[in-house]
Amino acid sequence: MSDYSAYWTTGNPYYWGSRPPVDQPATAAKATTAAQAAKAASAGPQQVYVQVGESRTNANIIRDNYAIPSFEIDKSIIDDVVIGPVIRNKVVSQSIQPGTVVAKGTAVELVLAPTSTLPGRIIPNGHTAFADATMEETYGRFVRDDPVMRRILERNPDVSRLSSEDRATAEARASDAEVEIGERAGTTTEDFLRSLHLAKTMVE
Repeated sequence: MSDYSAYWTTGNPYYWGSRPPVDQPATAAKATTAAQAAKAASAGPQQVYVQVGESRTNANIIRDNYAIPSFEIDKSIIDDVVIGPVIRNKVVSQSIQPGTVVAKGTAVELVLAPTSTLPGRIIPNGHTAFADATMEETYGRFVRDDPVMRRILERNPDVSRLSSEDRATAEARASDAEVEIGERAGTTTEDFLRSLHLAKTMVE
């Protein structure tokens, strides 16, 4: 078999002659690889599935040393027999700080409470004007129907970094509601917004 026929049977269409150039197959391979890479890049991110285990992890809830079993509940029956408004409870404290990595099986004690009746004094660095007001009262008075205050709270999860504009707006809202804003602890603009953050978090 001639050099030409041996080379042509590889399917390379780039050469026509009695002897192929030595580096032609490598050049064609590089071109093909580059084209494949470009196609893969243009296809965007690929979905990847990760196997995390074959068994489901269940929470173990303990109350007074009694393991609470789980039940499958027929919600339609509950809707028929429950009379009155639904009481929404939220976690207000836990025995392990949020964000802490713990080992599987670690016990975490949670305290739940109906947020509508919690007083503002549950945090030590809120505004004194809301110490005895419930979360629902504070939320309804300053947050629920005030889109400007809602935007200020959303922009400032850290109330220590208020812009001058947001500070002035918050202080004007407090003044309109006859809430004292001063330099003493428990009366600052930061204390005021911190209390509104608490009410928004607890009620929504």
